Amino acid sequence: MSKITFSNLTIENFGPFKARQVLDLTVMDDRPVVLIKALNGSGKTTLLTALQISLYGPKALSSGRMSDYEALVTDSFRMDATSPASMQLELMVEQSHTLNQVTLVRSWSREKKFAETFKVLINGEEDTEWTHNWDEYINGVLPAELVQLFLFDGEKIEALANPERLPELLRRASEVFLGLGGIDALNADLKALERRSLSSRKDSGNELHDQNKKQLEELLKVSEDQNDKVALLLQKKADARNALDNAEKALNKYALSANRSGAETYKKVAIQQHKLANAALVELMEHPLIPLLWLDDAWPKFKSHWQQDRQDRHIQLLSSEFAKRDEKLLQSLKLTQPDAYALMSKLMAADLEEFAAGKVATPVLSQNNNPNEIEAQLQRLVSELRRHYGSFMEKMLIQDQAQRAIAQIPAEEQLTEILQTLQEKTTLVSTSSSVLQETQSRLEEAQGSYFLTEAKIETLRQKMGAMFSDVTLELKSLNASSRARDVLNVFKEKLLYAKATWLSESITSEFKKLIRKQKLISEVLVDPVSYKVSIKDGGGHILPMERLSAGERQLLAIAVLSALIGEHKGWFPVVVDTPLARLDRSHRNLLIENFFTSISHQVVVLSTDEEVDGLSYTSIAPYLSREFTLEYDDQTSQTNVLSPAVETLEVAYV
Repeated sequence: MSKITFSNLTIENFGPFKARQVLDLTVMDDRPVVLIKALNGSGKTTLLTALQISLYGPKALSSGRMSDYEALVTDSFRMDATSPASMQLELMVEQSHTLNQVTLVRSWSREKKFAETFKVLINGEEDTEWTHNWDEYINGVLPAELVQLFLFDGEKIEALANPERLPELLRRASEVFLGLGGIDALNADLKALERRSLSSRKDSGNELHDQNKKQLEELLKVSEDQNDKVALLLQKKADARNALDNAEKALNKYALSANRSGAETYKKVAIQQHKLANAALVELMEHPLIPLLWLDDAWPKFKSHWQQDRQDRHIQLLSSEFAKRDEKLLQSLKLTQPDAYALMSKLMAADLEEFAAGKVATPVLSQNNNPNEIEAQLQRLVSELRRHYGSFMEKMLIQDQAQRAIAQIPAEEQLTEILQTLQEKTTLVSTSSSVLQETQSRLEEAQGSYFLTEAKIETLRQKMGAMFSDVTLELKSLNASSRARDVLNVFKEKLLYAKATWLSESITSEFKKLIRKQKLISEVLVDPVSYKVSIKDGGGHILPMERLSAGERQLLAIAVLSALIGEHKGWFPVVVDTPLARLDRSHRNLLIENFFTSISHQVVVLSTDEEVDGLSYTSIAPYLSREFTLEYDDQTSQTNVLSPAVETLEVAYV
């Protein structure tokens, strides 16, 4: 088995990288981690893609289609570049105690027609044989379909925990890691040998034997075609499953943002309620008596003046009446007693003057306003004012909350577009689901036909063997070949059966290392026949996957990866993009201590600026060989690779 280690990655005019950027990925034995930190959009995912493309070319894509590969590469071309886009990955390959420096160089011209140049350098010299056979070699080390087990996106890894996809992944990975691909190849070679043997052998005689031989040749040809059809449909099923997963993820993500659009109605209602409360408060504040609430000490003076004013008006009225009375009395007295008239006139005038002496200035308010009545009315106004003010403040708070909630919501005229987009994404999910179901149905039909043809072939062979006692050497070879294939298939299934038990134990162990809730699970089971995965809780009951949080499902997927990778630890690097974004602090530290620092001889961690920070950085620091920062320059629209001056790393190298 070859051991591969990344040495350097050079990238130029690809994605956000314009000027030639070089990352030294070499590590020390006791420090297997390289940390690359960057803000979103600075090129982390581009580096992951560059590693995959450098190794596998078009096969790095799950679809494997050249058109998709061309679209990916051309979309990553920089329009402001004057030279071709290129990437160069330098590897150290150890095989049979021989160490070679292998450099993979891929470049793309900017001509109208897509053109890629690929070459392999061995110890600095171009090697045409390695260039020609590279795809076969790297797929022998790690098939392209399993590269995402080693070079993966932490935010997408949760999809591996999908109950429908996980069995197929586990079974296929087990076949590769157990080396069972050789059994499949041997099976195919034996079938081809049987076919050539039958077609080349010239039978001497029997017409019935010739008919059987011809029928057997036809069945073998049908079987081969059906086997190819099954393989094609398996690939189409995988593509359909990926398309459905992507459609569902896009729908859920868009639906989450679209749901916030309902806050627009909430905002309108809140604004209307605020306007009504404000109008009621304004109307109440316009009441003519409201200013009296601010009179403070002047109000008791007004009440005293009003009482005095009332008394003065009474005195005024009485004075007028007394004057009339005195006038009548004085007239009568003047006629009857002239001598007493002058004296009484002076006395009455003095009495009236003394009576009217208590009169004061008229109050500012109307003399007709009883302050007691005004005071009662003011108390009612104060109560109403408090109630309306409280309602006003409540509605203002609701409006503020609605305003904040609505900050990111599209305008009203965009709601139609949102609903249309939701409909389109829902239709895409439905279409993808239908395609998957149709492909599954066709696959089951093709597999049924294949198994039926194989049964017919076996029956015909037995019939030919029974009819002719003088079985030729070729027929004996055919029977021996058939038995050998049966034995190989049984051997393969038994190996997979035994591997399932090991996987159950290994995944359980890795999951318990990573998860904080130790009592959440007691065992992860892999069915030895179907390879379906189930989880038992602390009480021994099957725990539905839906009960696991998104972070816990991600940890389960990582536990699966850890179990699979651990089988061949130290023979291929592990690269993970955005590994900690969905995990809390305790799960981050567990993942660092039990996965990143021990999963492989070389681990490249692509992180945001906040993922591996604080305690997380402290946990990973003793295992760091190198650290880089990707810095995006808005002025030049390009990313530069920086190596921070970290004293601990410098000391480590010394």
